[in-house]
Amino acid sequence: MTARTRKTIYVASMWLLVYGSIEVLSGIGYRFATGRMFGFADVQEARSRVREELPTPLVDAPERGPVPHWQVVHPYLGFVLHPSPREESSNEYGFIGTLPPLALGSLEGSPADAERAVVAVVGGSVAQRMAHEASDELARELAGAACFGDRKIVVANLALPGFKQPQQLLTLEYFLSIGAAIDVLISLDGFNEVALPVAENLEQGVNPFYPRNWKFHVAGLYDIPTLRRIGAVEFWRETRKALATTFSAGPLRYSVSANTLWVLVDRAIHRHVTMGMLDITLSQSDASQNVGGYMKSGPERSYATEALHYKDLVAVWERSIHLMHLASRAAGISSFHFLQPNQRVPNSKPFSDEERRIALPRRQAYDEPARKGYPELIAGAARMAAAGVPFYDLTMIFADTPEPVYNDGCCHVNTRGSRLLAREIAQRIVARFEAGVACPRFARVGTRSSP
Repeated sequence: MTARTRKTIYVASMWLLVYGSIEVLSGIGYRFATGRMFGFADVQEARSRVREELPTPLVDAPERGPVPHWQVVHPYLGFVLHPSPREESSNEYGFIGTLPPLALGSLEGSPADAERAVVAVVGGSVAQRMAHEASDELARELAGAACFGDRKIVVANLALPGFKQPQQLLTLEYFLSIGAAIDVLISLDGFNEVALPVAENLEQGVNPFYPRNWKFHVAGLYDIPTLRRIGAVEFWRETRKALATTFSAGPLRYSVSANTLWVLVDRAIHRHVTMGMLDITLSQSDASQNVGGYMKSGPERSYATEALHYKDLVAVWERSIHLMHLASRAAGISSFHFLQPNQRVPNSKPFSDEERRIALPRRQAYDEPARKGYPELIAGAARMAAAGVPFYDLTMIFADTPEPVYNDGCCHVNTRGSRLLAREIAQRIVARFEAGVACPRFARVGTRSSP
C-alpha cells in the first residue's frame, strides 16, 4: 500500500469519524429537542404533513349575517347579485332577469335605437317585483303613448331588493356613464328609505345612508396593515413548505444531522407563523376601533330627536330624486317618480281578516319606522310635485281594492298588486305625455349640441 493510499484512507476515515460523530450528536440533539428517539420514517412523515397540510385560515370567515350568499359588493352601487341563473340573476351587471340591449359602451347609437324604447325601473324589492312580474303590463299600457310611435317598449329591471337612495341615483348615473341608452326612467321607492336605516343600519351602528347590512358586506375586507401581516405569514408558510420539499429529496433525507437541522428550523418557522397569526387576530381587534370600524360603520350620524332623524332620511330621499330628475333631463330621459304604497298608511286599503293577519302582524321590525316615516314621505312627495318634479303619491292606489294584495308583513305585494302598480304608473306617464310634456329624447354623450 502506497503512502498516498494510506493518506487517502486516513483522511476518509477522519471524515467518516467526524460525520459519524456529527450524526450521533445530531441524534442526541434530536432526542433533547423533541423528547423522542430519531427515526427517518418519523421525520419524513412530519415533512409530508407540512407539505400536504391545508393551511389554517389566517382570518376568521366573514360573518355575513343576514346577507344572502349571492349578494356581492359593488364598487359604486353598494351591492348587486352574483350572476347565477339559479338565483334568477342571469345578466352580467348583477340585476335580476335579462337586461335588454342598452347600447352599453356606445357613443354613436345604432339602428336598433329607432326600433325600441327602453324603460328603466329603479327602486327596491317592490319595484323589482313589479318590473319582473308585470313588465308586459307596463309595456302594453305605455305602448298607447304617441311619444313612442311604433317603437317596441322594453323594460330594463334595474331595481334590487334592499336598494334605497342614493343607490337608485347611483344606478342611473352608473349606467349612463357606461353608455346605456334609456328613454324613460321610473323610480318606485320610499319604504326602504325610512324603514331600513332605522331597523337595520342604526341597530348595527352603521351610517343610515350606507347600504343595508353594510357591516356584513365588508366583514371580509381588511385594512392595509392587516394585509401586510397576512402577506408575511404566507411568506413563511411557503418557505416552510419549500424546505420540507428540499429536505425530503436526495441525500439530505438520509442524514440524521440534516434531518435534525430541518426539525429545528421548521419548528422556528412554525413558531413564527403561529405568532404572526396571533398578531393578525390582535390587529383585527384593534381594527374594530379604527380603520376596520370606520369601514363598517361610516361617518357617525346623530340626531337630537327622533323627528329630526326621519326628516333627514326623507331629505336624502328628496335630494336623490331631484338629482335623478336633473340627470335625466340632461340626458334627454323622461323621468317619473312614485311613492310606493304600504299597508301601514291609514285608510289605504280595506283588509280582510286573513290579509290583515298577514300584512299587519303584531311584531314586525319595520312597523314603527314605516308608521313614523310615511307621513314625512307623503309630505316630501307633495313638495317635489309642487317643485315641478314629475312625482306621484301611490299610497292610496289600493284604497278601493278589497281583494288581497299584500303578501307579507313588510311591504311586498302579490302579482295582482304588481300589475295594479304597473298599470297605474303607465297611465300616469301616458297622461303626462298627452298633456304636452316633452317626449323622451335620449342623446348620447358627445352627440348633444352645446347650449
